[in-house]
Amino acid sequence: KEVVSLLSSEQNNVKVFTELGHYYYKKNYKELALNYYERGIQSNVNDFTLLKKILLLQIDLKRYDKAEAGSELALELYPAQPIFYWVNGLSLIHLEKAQQAIEILTIGIDYVIDDVKMESDFYKQISQAYQQLGDIENASKYQQKVEQLQKKS
Repeated sequence: KEVVSLLSSEQNNVKVFTELGHYYYKKNYKELALNYYERGIQSNVNDFTLLKKILLLQIDLKRYDKAEAGSELALELYPAQPIFYWVNGLSLIHLEKAQQAIEILTIGIDYVIDDVKMESDFYKQISQAYQQLGDIENASKYQQKVEQLQKKS
């Protein structure tokens, strides 16, 4: 604990914060990992891998407001990365903004290339968004796409 306090007190030590984040992530201490990752990214917002880990942890910990805001920033930096569209769409669904979720997921799925699992995840979220809107016809149409892709994999 003293080592952590000592290392953490050094300002802007991005590498240390990131390494501590990795350590706690491997130990499955998601809260602590997220805390250190967030501190580590402050002076390096362009770190794709770290940004992705932070957003996925926020989703995991059900921090949808933060995940929505973070994924919007990530999309400005990396507009062709489907994972950030997926995080944004998933967050919007949980924040009961289904129409926005459908729009962002529909844009994002165009960036999914040769990744059946991710494509399936997108369709699953689109289906859930349509369910939230009460549009059962479209919800089941996208759910069928999920099932077709699962048969392929």
